Amino acid sequence: MITTKLVFLLINYFNEAEVSDFVAYQLGIDLIKRNVDVVIVDNGSNNNMVFEQLKNTYPDIMILNPKKNSGYFGGANIGLKEYLKEYGMPAAVVVSNVDIEFVGTDFIDKLKSRVSENNFEVLGPDITSTFLGQKQNPYMKQRISESKIKIISAFSSNVLLYNMFLFFHFVKTKLKSFIQKAKQNESAEQSFIYGIHGSFMVFHNNYFNKGGVLEYPSFLFGEEIFVGEQCRKNGMKTVFEPSLKILHHEHSSTGIFKNKANAGFIHQSYQYLLKHYND
Repeated sequence: MITTKLVFLLINYFNEAEVSDFVAYQLGIDLIKRNVDVVIVDNGSNNNMVFEQLKNTYPDIMILNPKKNSGYFGGANIGLKEYLKEYGMPAAVVVSNVDIEFVGTDFIDKLKSRVSENNFEVLGPDITSTFLGQKQNPYMKQRISESKIKIISAFSSNVLLYNMFLFFHFVKTKLKSFIQKAKQNESAEQSFIYGIHGSFMVFHNNYFNKGGVLEYPSFLFGEEIFVGEQCRKNGMKTVFEPSLKILHHEHSSTGIFKNKANAGFIHQSYQYLLKHYND
């Protein structure tokens, strides 16, 4: 049995039933075996009883309640800091959405085996969006250009303009999905890339030992670039691992199209990324 310790950092924002189901149905057996630890950061709840019941079943889960909504990486960073105070650094930290499903009953064992090889800092699995019908990793094979960051920043300054941008991107993505189906083996090999999809990000403890952080100053969006830039600047490896497969039943919390608040978060994030692009 592989004894490599993993900790999952999960963020709740008024979807506690989905969080609870993810823990119970995707991680439950490994939690009972004590192969996996879980930290839930509760950014907002409709029904606190859901987590109380979850805690009764899995008493070792850590549930945190920040005083305010801390965002995605902000919440993950809070969860990691509290976990480290209690248990110390695990072999790997997983920042994960809860609208995902592992393919195969041995996913966690395969992930732990991959972590134990100790030859990467950040890892992303093969993720298939059930909505788009498209592979989401490799997310960015090469470094994003400064001009593309400027374009996203400009479009996101206006919610209507940005949703038009998203619509055309959605159409383009659907067309690409047909091409992908004709090239099933195109991304079948493990490879080193610039950025992995933010729905499931595995951070080897090497990432933190070499100066990597989760302290992203933006509330939401652009986390993939934030991590990619840290790896680039610090000579760290980001790997796409196709042997680990996930189904992503996406957009349960943020939606395909963005409201004014989310467009504002995107604009803020890409302004930050643009400012620090050449640091």
